[in-house]
Amino acid sequence: MFLLALLTACSTPTTQTSGPATEHRYIPEEDFFRISEYFTGQEPETDRIYVRTDPEVRGGYFWILPITKEMSQRDIGEIHLSVQIPGDPEMKEFTLEPERSASSGATLWIGLTGLDWPGIQFGPVAWNLQILDPEGKVLEERESYLWSVDSPPAATGTQTPANEPS
Repeated sequence: MFLLALLTACSTPTTQTSGPATEHRYIPEEDFFRISEYFTGQEPETDRIYVRTDPEVRGGYFWILPITKEMSQRDIGEIHLSVQIPGDPEMKEFTLEPERSASSGATLWIGLTGLDWPGIQFGPVAWNLQILDPEGKVLEERESYLWSVDSPPAATGTQTPANEPS
């Protein structure tokens, strides 16, 4: 349990290759309801562009980032999200497409929802997020600290410990 808590804490910082900060956190479903939905029954279009792994489930773990000038000038084609979920040895990979175009000043909300996320008590161990234009060019890339850390070199068995004579 301690190891899980330690890994989750280490995954919190974000490494950015460009652009402003990325917020990421769990958001419960009820936080998405607006007063207008009680009258219309529809999720309103706002300056938030929601992209969810399960469009039928609104709550989940979200990455929230502002739409940059470059993203607003070019359409977003696909969003690639790779994430290591606590307790799962396999890396999960998702390819998502926004339902509407981005405009400057808007925010992009990318969510792992439904069965794709284990619950409120978890945070991702490591993650990588790429936003691509329709031609496949990377517009933005964000990743967690643990994602950006290079793996240590494999032990070869040829090194002598520092305190032993060679």
